[in-house]
Amino acid sequence: GETRTNGFAIAGIQLEKTPGSSLVYATGKVRNLGGNRRFGVKLELALFDTNDIPAGVAKDYQPLMEPGSEWNFKALILESKAATARFSAIREDQ
Repeated sequence: GETRTNGFAIAGIQLEKTPGSSLVYATGKVRNLGGNRRFGVKLELALFDTNDIPAGVAKDYQPLMEPGSEWNFKALILESKAATARFSAIREDQ
């Protein structure tokens, strides 16, 4: 599904292991739905373990999003228990 908030659309959130390493990232897409540039976009994802118990947060940052552009985010996950990620918040530096 897709989440729409603050003039952004967030979709396709999943966890991806990096082949040959122990690194795990939460990946997905953010679209700027508005007609304005967005500056300092901060994405926050809530992480959950296999029992759906909160297991921390993952964050990513994009300094500039042009109108209508897509950002393929890649947020490093430091919590080894994390099994799923869900959209939590997206903000813009004013």
